[in-house]
Amino acid sequence: MSKTIMFLYAMTLFLFLLHIEKSSGVLIDCKTVKDCPTSYTKIYRCEDNKCRFSFVIGL
Repeated sequence: MSKTIMFLYAMTLFLFLLHIEKSSGVLIDCKTVKDCPTSYTKIYRCEDNKCRFSFVIGL
C-alpha cells in the first residue's frame, strides 16, 4: 500500500514539473496570427511580434 502511494506521489510530482516546464515555453516570433500555431484549446494572438495564447473554456 505504501509503495503504491509513493509511486503515485512521485508520478504526480514528475507530471507537475513536466507541465510547468512545458507551459513556460519559449515565445514564438510572428508577424501575423497565421505565423502562430493552431490549437483547439488555445487562442493565439500575435502581440509585439510574439505569439501569445489564452485558453478556451467551455468547449
